[in-house]
Amino acid sequence: MSQLGSRPGISSSSGPGRWGQKQLEEKILGLLRGFLIELGADRALRRLSPKAPLERELGLGSLERVELLLRLERDFSVKFPDNLMSEVETVSDLARTIMEAKRYEATDAALSKVLQSTEVRPNCSTEDPDPIVSAVRVRSKSDEAPPTLDEALSQYAQQDPKRPHIHLQLENDEMRMISYGELHDESATVARAFLGHLGLRPGERVGLMLPTGRDFFFAFFGIMLAGGIPVPLYPPWSMNRIEEYARRQAKILRDAGVRLLVTFREVTNLIRMLQAQIPGLRHVITLSSLGKDSNAVNLKPASPEDIALIQYTSGSTGDPKGVMLTHSNVVANIRAIAKALEVNAKDVGVSWLPLYHDMGLIGSWLFCLYVGIPIVILSPQAFLRRPERWLWAIHRYRASLSAAPNFAYELCSRKVDPRDIAGLDLSCWRAALNGAEPIHRETLEGFAHRYKAYGFRKEALLPVYGLAESSVAVTIPPLGRHPRWDKVDRATFENSGRAKPSTANFRSKTLSFVSAGRPLVDHEVRIVSNHGIPVEPRVQGHIQCRGPSTMKGYFGRPEATASVMKDAWVNTGDLGYMADGELFVTGRVKDLIIKGGRNLYPQEVEQITSKLKGVRQGCVAAFGTTGTRHAGERMIVVAETRLSGVEERERLVTGIMERVQSQLGIPPDEILLVPPQTVPKTSSGKIRREDCRRLYLEDKLHVKPSPVWFQLARLFVGGLGQRIWTSIRRLGAVVYGAYVCIVLVGVALPCWTLLVLVPDRSGTRVGPALLRFLSKITLRLAGLNPVVSGEQNLSVMTSTVGREGVLIISNHASYLDILVLAATLPFDFCFVAKREAASWPFVGTFIRRSEYLTVDRENANQAIQDSNRIREALLGGRSVHVFPEGTFTAASGLRPFQMGAFKVATDSGSPLLPVTLNGTRQVLRDGCLFPSYGPIKVTVSPLIQPRANDWKEAVRLRDTTYAQVLRYCGEGPLDLVKAGPPREG
Repeated sequence: MSQLGSRPGISSSSGPGRWGQKQLEEKILGLLRGFLIELGADRALRRLSPKAPLERELGLGSLERVELLLRLERDFSVKFPDNLMSEVETVSDLARTIMEAKRYEATDAALSKVLQSTEVRPNCSTEDPDPIVSAVRVRSKSDEAPPTLDEALSQYAQQDPKRPHIHLQLENDEMRMISYGELHDESATVARAFLGHLGLRPGERVGLMLPTGRDFFFAFFGIMLAGGIPVPLYPPWSMNRIEEYARRQAKILRDAGVRLLVTFREVTNLIRMLQAQIPGLRHVITLSSLGKDSNAVNLKPASPEDIALIQYTSGSTGDPKGVMLTHSNVVANIRAIAKALEVNAKDVGVSWLPLYHDMGLIGSWLFCLYVGIPIVILSPQAFLRRPERWLWAIHRYRASLSAAPNFAYELCSRKVDPRDIAGLDLSCWRAALNGAEPIHRETLEGFAHRYKAYGFRKEALLPVYGLAESSVAVTIPPLGRHPRWDKVDRATFENSGRAKPSTANFRSKTLSFVSAGRPLVDHEVRIVSNHGIPVEPRVQGHIQCRGPSTMKGYFGRPEATASVMKDAWVNTGDLGYMADGELFVTGRVKDLIIKGGRNLYPQEVEQITSKLKGVRQGCVAAFGTTGTRHAGERMIVVAETRLSGVEERERLVTGIMERVQSQLGIPPDEILLVPPQTVPKTSSGKIRREDCRRLYLEDKLHVKPSPVWFQLARLFVGGLGQRIWTSIRRLGAVVYGAYVCIVLVGVALPCWTLLVLVPDRSGTRVGPALLRFLSKITLRLAGLNPVVSGEQNLSVMTSTVGREGVLIISNHASYLDILVLAATLPFDFCFVAKREAASWPFVGTFIRRSEYLTVDRENANQAIQDSNRIREALLGGRSVHVFPEGTFTAASGLRPFQMGAFKVATDSGSPLLPVTLNGTRQVLRDGCLFPSYGPIKVTVSPLIQPRANDWKEAVRLRDTTYAQVLRYCGEGPLDLVKAGPPREG
């Protein structure tokens, strides 16, 4: 899989080039052997060879590979690119890479030079305002704030197109600046290509599976400017579990109804392999293959209530759901965060967080974009390879705002070598937000202590709380104070849920919870009981929140939405309590372990276990099990380790048992030691306890992942049946569509010939009859038998016809509508068509010989005369059919009704008959060559009688008829801006 031999991107200042492949492999093997001995990986030592996969055979996870590459860099005086951590597989790969890559120039010294030459200046001094950002006016008044993200980008691009927005660190450590103008122009180019080449429809979801880079930013706003909805997805990181990754992404793509997927070249083949499992996915593209559209396409701005993006939850429960966030949701959250952080024009942000995660996408990038401050963006791999890069970016850009999960602060506290941060100055960092996962007091104290000597102030630490269902943030602590934690009596809390303050110094007697601060402005947080009743302060319950940032709902999941939202309150699924107006999060509802009448929190068990030597930190899962298999509730601890000796593993199990017992007063019922990469995690690094519990109950925790080639083969074979079935369905659809067209031509041609041959004076009688015959035969032979509801209203109508004219009103969704109406309405009536249709071949013959009425939509004076002819026909006792929408498009939805027909009804005193068509758009959508099979329903509503002859009555008739048709058409009202102009002719 790895082809690293010819890759550029490695710097070399000493002798690897003078060694041969074998010599270099032996040198690396010697270093690796010592590393494995240090890790206690005896089994891996026995399998060590140049061709042994580092992860699958030697058990080196991502963090271990980071450490190994750092050691190799120091010993060989080379600098590896960030993506090497995920791509390298064997010692041979490493040796070949070191030997052949000699042109890498972006060393740390070069990076420092690049960073120091950038335009962004220090912002810590209040006496020397930054000239680059001094013109930025942070939005604070609602009447000045752009209501949507695309409008914010447009405003900045127009006001100062060259102003730097993103400082992007590339793979080779070079920095690339993206201005507001470049972001807007490139995104607009992408948007026009989406519309021109791929026919992106308004509101259509577009998958975005791209690593951190320029393409992501341009594609994200390109989709948005084109009227689509971006759906960010995380790209593959490790091939070790590629099958699990692929199946999960296929599930998300199906759930979101994605037709277009933007990705990068390396994974296009994998995605195409999955296309059979994603029936709706039609295009898998890269931005480079998209090209440019030569036609000037007008890009319509979004409205505040349009969906800005669909953010899929990280899926710690194994069931990711698409959170629909409108522009107003995201903008409200950004403005509330800006107010809580007191953002000003001299602030600068830094982020390495993944752009598919809400904290990286909304809380970092879009936040800085909207408030108009620069942001430095690194890739997640860059941070994991060298955590100090994050800190150096803050130092060199004098950044003041940066957020990260708890593990990042822990990693910087433990893994950063003092030699790598000599001269570091973090005094400018005034808001170090910590969120997205459980926050530990020890981590906050450890980070503050470690970096105090580097100018970091403890009061800069801001533990926060949020969730995707509320855009990103819910609570933030006050600025300028140390993090607050609450020490409570363990026994009281675990038995009754009351957070009774405690002064005891023994962990076995106390619990510590970190304050996540107060709710954002205009947002609310409350704690409720199991019955939804608000509880008193310092009583644990379910955390609920509401505010302008609250999601519109889960995409395509009304039941799931209803299960978490009630009266605008969102049930977060988390537990916590309020004290002094601040929120203390205690855990997840589903993760709570109830044992011996006590409520135990898996995060604490996992933290205790992770501190033991031999256990992989952050790779422990604790959960409870119940059921017929065991009596009562049992606490299970699953811990990853590389220890292979029987005695040392037994000692580790005993150590875990004793440590948990001593600190919690209760031992685990079972402890499982498993190999690295066994405990399942989400894309954002959270433990998937529910999946771990399922694997435990199925006895699958010890099952090793299959080889990559076998996983890929299984994906291919698994989708083979679906691909065959999909191909058969597509072929069947083409055959069926062609058959219907042949039937239509075979029936219509004789009818047309007969109509041409009959005398002119007979055409008005023969034409409608032939059209009715043609329609019935065609629909019957095609298997499209419309189901008619409201027959009793047809009976009334039949008795009325002949004595007075009736105005028939229908929605217009397809060219098929005329055939369906002609076949189902059992009386003679006159269609009203657009004037140009009378000159069309074949169709025009039926219009002219049947003396159907026409209207001129372009000439106002002629339109008045046409309306008079319709009124005269009605007064003469002839029933007339009108499509008051005037036209139709491929976009689903009922267009607004035009007033002309209803004014004619009041002038003539003719009753209206609403006839609603349901399903014709799906059978023959505008722009499709062939029809497809599907159900068609026709609903005939009661007659509506005019009460007066004035404009007010015409408006009433229009609104009443529209409501009747909307009720039965199966579609909602259509937004004309979103739908775009109708296709003519």
